[in-house]
Amino acid sequence: MKKFMDQKTNPTGLRREYAAIHCGVSASYFDKMVDAGIFPRPRLAGDGVKLWMRQDLDAALFSLPEVEVTIRAVSYTHLRAHET
Repeated sequence: MKKFMDQKTNPTGLRREYAAIHCGVSASYFDKMVDAGIFPRPRLAGDGVKLWMRQDLDAALFSLPEVEVTIRAVSYTHLRAHET
């Protein structure tokens, strides 16, 4: 399967390991997110092959809450004292 993915393909259906990579998390953390209902469950492609749809994963990622960022005010007055 690695050889297939190395051919610069962009498959719609992803197996677990590649679904986790697509989401930017480890496979074990991906499993926890699926179990918690944060990431979608896989679809059954036959013979026990489970695939996660790239579009479903993207939708789940975009629905995650944004992180609030606090910007600190930086004082440059101490730098000016050293310039003279």
